[in-house]
Amino acid sequence: MSLSELLSFYINKKKTNMTQFAQYLGIDRSTLHKIIKGQRPATSEALVNKMAQYLCLSQEETKQILEAYEIDTIGAFIFYRRKHIQDFFKEADHVLDHHYQITEQVQGDQTLVDDVYTGRINVEHILYT
Repeated sequence: MSLSELLSFYINKKKTNMTQFAQYLGIDRSTLHKIIKGQRPATSEALVNKMAQYLCLSQEETKQILEAYEIDTIGAFIFYRRKHIQDFFKEADHVLDHHYQITEQVQGDQTLVDDVYTGRINVEHILYT
């Protein structure tokens, strides 16, 4: 959902007075109407936070409306690419925290020297596979 769709939904759900809402936000009522209709972007994340505060949105609803603002601002492709990378690194934290030591082994006249594998190598392996 876009920011304008979410705002419309929450405004209708909360039966919000548009004049009071615009006054609280410190913007013109016509500007607020354009933002809600998707004809004009919200000017800042602070404004969107203020909207969420006025509408008494829960933390989850506020997160949802801020994500919609970010998608409208930077585009869906970039937003979801960044989100997937962040999710990847959250899941890969356990790999980054471990070091793997393999000891030397002697076979006949040869000594095999083993390496220490760090999180960086494991992340590269994950990325390539």
